[in-house]
Amino acid sequence: MTAIGETLEFSFVGYTNKQIKLNENIFLNISLNTTVVNLDEILVTGYVSQKIKDITGSVASVKPRELTALPAGTVEQMLQGRVAGLSVITSGEPGAPTNIRLHGMGNFGDVSPLYIIDGVPGEINSLNPDDIETLQVLKDAAAYSIYGVRGANGVIVVTTRKGKNGKTRISYDGYVGWQQPLKKGLELLSPMENGEMIWQSLKNSGQLGPNGNPSHPLYGNGPDPVLPDYYYAGPFVGLQSGDPRVDPSLYNFDPSKGNVYQIIPFNKTGTDWFHEMFKPAFSQNHTATVSGGSEKNLYLFSFGYLDQQGTLLNTFLKRFTARVNTEYNYRNKFRIGENLQLSYSENPQSGKSVTGGQYNSDANLALISDPAQPLYDIFGEWNPLGNNNSIAASDNPVGSRYNA
Repeated sequence: MTAIGETLEFSFVGYTNKQIKLNENIFLNISLNTTVVNLDEILVTGYVSQKIKDITGSVASVKPRELTALPAGTVEQMLQGRVAGLSVITSGEPGAPTNIRLHGMGNFGDVSPLYIIDGVPGEINSLNPDDIETLQVLKDAAAYSIYGVRGANGVIVVTTRKGKNGKTRISYDGYVGWQQPLKKGLELLSPMENGEMIWQSLKNSGQLGPNGNPSHPLYGNGPDPVLPDYYYAGPFVGLQSGDPRVDPSLYNFDPSKGNVYQIIPFNKTGTDWFHEMFKPAFSQNHTATVSGGSEKNLYLFSFGYLDQQGTLLNTFLKRFTARVNTEYNYRNKFRIGENLQLSYSENPQSGKSVTGGQYNSDANLALISDPAQPLYDIFGEWNPLGNNNSIAASDNPVGSRYNA
């Protein structure tokens, strides 16, 4: 139920939306204006350009300002939600592979659309989005028939910006952004709460020792769980201070000097593995363009730099682009020019954990790591989250990301 002062929005296909702020009037008289469509707008549908009113196939056009309104690293990610019937599935990780579907999710094999950039098949994610002049999505056979079988999964046609007749123009586009992981992270049991849960489960299942109490390598065998001071030292688990096995003189981290003997303290407050793995991330994008020309010559030079950091440690997309588009008309009979782009990128991704086994990736491993395990041993080396008894045999996911 609406109240005075609230706003109602009225919409209908083919008409412009209208918003009405409610007042004390009981009756509303609403009229909508028809939406004006520019049927003379030119779209690039293949090797030719056509007016909207002359197109018989299904073609969608995405304006450059709508595309760059989403601060994503790649053009494919920017297409999300921009075209009806176009499905874009991505993990959100900088530079991560994107699944583009124009003909539904039930098709098998590689159903990625064909990308045509300035008349030539190319890689759309190497483009600087600020260099795009037009982008059309050809969605049905009538629209992309000119490309034959290569266009069977749909075609996305891109033209890049060109110089315009007039004085030299210098322009700049850019943004700076900040991403924040989940503030609360994961709500897990503290080491003491975990010990109490283990104790209760052992009692409920009747798994008791000779003294009538539960028994656990970390929490002892008393009536209540007791937190140890050390998670492990060498092959020994659940040790208290004063135990000769936690003597720092036994510590060895160099395999060439004998068996590795790390001493790992027990984190009684609990390690927040989520926020150790996911950190706030900074992103920036900058593009400088110089363009101009005359009746005979047109030119455009652009330079772009993207630095999109991921919230997952050591994941980012850095891309450097340079574009040169020129055109020379000789006596209005011959046209000579080039569309040249140079692109260089660095894109380390999460991938799969080398030692994570069934957990597949460092990110997944961080979600199931024991909070009682600290990041480092007593001398500041990475805690491998395991020992010779294989209580938790796997690499430290945070250390893996730092060393990736």
